[in-house]
Amino acid sequence: MRIFFVSSVILCIVLSTHSISLPTGLTTCKRSDADFNKCLSKAIENSLKTLRDGNKEFGIPVIDPFFIDYSESTTPDGNENFFLRSSLRNTIITGLTQIKVLRTATKFNKSFGLKLEGKIDRFSIIGDYTMNGKVLLLAINGEGKCNVTMNDVIVVADGRGKYFEKNQNTFVELHSLTIKLKPKHVSYNFENLFKNNKELSRTLNDFMNEQWELVTENLIPGYEENFGRLFMKIANKIFTNVPTNEIFRE
Repeated sequence: MRIFFVSSVILCIVLSTHSISLPTGLTTCKRSDADFNKCLSKAIENSLKTLRDGNKEFGIPVIDPFFIDYSESTTPDGNENFFLRSSLRNTIITGLTQIKVLRTATKFNKSFGLKLEGKIDRFSIIGDYTMNGKVLLLAINGEGKCNVTMNDVIVVADGRGKYFEKNQNTFVELHSLTIKLKPKHVSYNFENLFKNNKELSRTLNDFMNEQWELVTENLIPGYEENFGRLFMKIANKIFTNVPTNEIFRE
């Protein structure tokens, strides 16, 4: 553990004082080219596949399957018949590297912006959950295994950042990354929603699957925020260490 800690500190010091090249296998695009956005869409797809197993030099973890230690969500206020507070631990997300990027948009003026829209055929979230709240007249207080599987998911990601100078080079640091998931269908399976009452748990799972649009609208936004923060940290491991004009050539 001590060796790992010392190695991590050394890595942080090296990355903070030197610029380094893009990870091997990542492609770049020239901003002035007429097909820049088309090139960028392909480059993003390629980057996710290349980084699937992580990258030790940049401190990037495995991204498919992607592990999240802890995340939480609370449904928006205003619906007395549907209120849930939930958390996920030891979560495994699969499907990220299968994204097909449909379109991108960028800006490179006083601030930086990158927006993309893509599609994932199958996106799964599996982990250990806790949940309490109310659905209709039923008070929920459950914990156990869960599986949330989304099909034909449109993913919209919008990143905003600022430029900074380091070692006579210009870099970008993202300060926000919003992620929106728009699936065509979602299936839910939460074990033990009502402790020691399998029949009632099965009934509520059936309701959640029949009313998946209502459930998704209320349950997923909190997790989208968590995903945005996590993926922003990963993107910044590249953006803050590789000069901007090497990622997006002028």
